[in-house]
Amino acid sequence: MSCTHNVNPLNGTWWSVLFSTPVQVDKIIVWNRVDKSFATPRIHNVKVYIGGDLCGILKYDPSNPNQGAYPVDCGIRTTTNVTVVGGWTDGYMALCEVQLLFIKSSFWCARILRYQMDVSALQL
Repeated sequence: MSCTHNVNPLNGTWWSVLFSTPVQVDKIIVWNRVDKSFATPRIHNVKVYIGGDLCGILKYDPSNPNQGAYPVDCGIRTTTNVTVVGGWTDGYMALCEVQLLFIKSSFWCARILRYQMDVSALQL
């Protein structure tokens, strides 16, 4: 599992994937960075979008600082893109992985056109 920790206080931080054809996303799991105590709470208020629709807002629980997985279940949605947007007030976002669970038949026809992340000030 790879982790990222980046900051963009002017425009906010984000992670995004774009598919060549529509896919049916069943569930999204955002994995928090728990290897650094300063980064762990930065998952708080991260927003997950399917297409342009807000699907969920992640909430950090200080009583459970080692929570790794943050599942977002919005029902089955058809889309060509998924975006995760940082919610931390200082512009930082730290995460380890974004796992997309698909309806099988829809993903076989699509290929990833673009996977990108705001790397204007990437820190590991």
